[in-house]
Amino acid sequence: INNEGPYPLLHSGKVYLAYSGGSANAFTYVVGLLTADVNADLLQANKVDAAPFEGVTIYSTPHGVFFNEYFCEANAYVNCRGIRCPPEDDPVRRDFRRVRSGNHDAFMSRGAVIGPKLINCVAEYHCDDCVNIGGKYAVVVKAEGDTFRVLADGLAAQLYPGYPAQAMSFEGSCYDVTVLAAEKDVPPTAEERKYLGGLGFWPSIGESCTRALKVRLDRRIDLQPGSVIISSRQTGNGFEIRNCRFGHNRGHGLRIQASDGVIENTVLDHVLYSGIYITMGYIWLEGSCPRNLIVTGNTVMNAWTGIAVGGKSGAQKTLPETALRDLFFKDNRFVNLSHGAMGVSGCTGVSVFGNTYENIGEGPTLSFKNCRDICTNAPASFPDWNHTTLEGRADRDRAIYAPGETMTFTIRPSGRPG
Repeated sequence: INNEGPYPLLHSGKVYLAYSGGSANAFTYVVGLLTADVNADLLQANKVDAAPFEGVTIYSTPHGVFFNEYFCEANAYVNCRGIRCPPEDDPVRRDFRRVRSGNHDAFMSRGAVIGPKLINCVAEYHCDDCVNIGGKYAVVVKAEGDTFRVLADGLAAQLYPGYPAQAMSFEGSCYDVTVLAAEKDVPPTAEERKYLGGLGFWPSIGESCTRALKVRLDRRIDLQPGSVIISSRQTGNGFEIRNCRFGHNRGHGLRIQASDGVIENTVLDHVLYSGIYITMGYIWLEGSCPRNLIVTGNTVMNAWTGIAVGGKSGAQKTLPETALRDLFFKDNRFVNLSHGAMGVSGCTGVSVFGNTYENIGEGPTLSFKNCRDICTNAPASFPDWNHTTLEGRADRDRAIYAPGETMTFTIRPSGRPG
């Protein structure tokens, strides 16, 4: 937008914003018109592509989330902040500074075809997670061969022919599939709604599944009732988080449920739980299972733990080794943690190199469960394995690998290295 305008007009409950765009002395000159409801939350993007949010600061969140997007593609948030208002700028005199927020995340992306870019952003002193990127699961209530009746909310219902998807059985088996057909089905029955209510979802999550679909996949798999399916196309894959600062919150720093992403040079300080949580959340019906992530040059300090990887199935079992894949952690710094630097479960292909660890508390430096193809040069613990280690030392409760040479090994489903 150049310096000719913009000019707002309020009429019949709407804001009309006329503006000039492009170069005023070239053929690229254009005139545009933006329209919004006067009560609209202009920081909630819905079906917006490549939108730039730059230099936006929020001191309160009457709408819940600081920055919120649904069904978007490659939006960029640059120098955006959700912080406490400085006393000198606060119109109300207060005994202590605070963010007036609801019980919500700071930056949340749901159903993005390409995930957001967060560059030089800040979120501090709010209630829940700093960043939450992912999609929503649909719940299987009936299976007939390769066809499944699923219940979903509006976001999870985005299952269309030709879309890649992830499916997870109630017990935790994971499958990469393709949707061959999907059509609306009769509404959920009272019996089905009651069944959802017994699956242990967070209150109101099951109640939001008001849509029913009949979905046919490209192969027969064992998805008993309570299993879940999610579109791999709308989980925020391709996200970037660089040079940000997050913390002083009562949740996780980053909750990542998307793939093909980068987390780089970001500081997470005074986070209540995990600095970085790479996961899927059955009780929230949030997913997917992340793959192909690069986590490098970050600092996690003053938290319960540095990085947690994994999740639980509907049956509340630790995810199997096929759930998450190809995670790379390098040159990160872990300082003043209560329960160890990293805990990884349910993953194939984990690389951990060049990280530093200072005062990491009671837990092991690294802990692996239900993992294979691990490559690291840091001390590692395997709490479900019980025999002689590579050092030739037996430990009844766990095996501990000392630092030194790089070691590559596999923890098979039985729990024994191969």
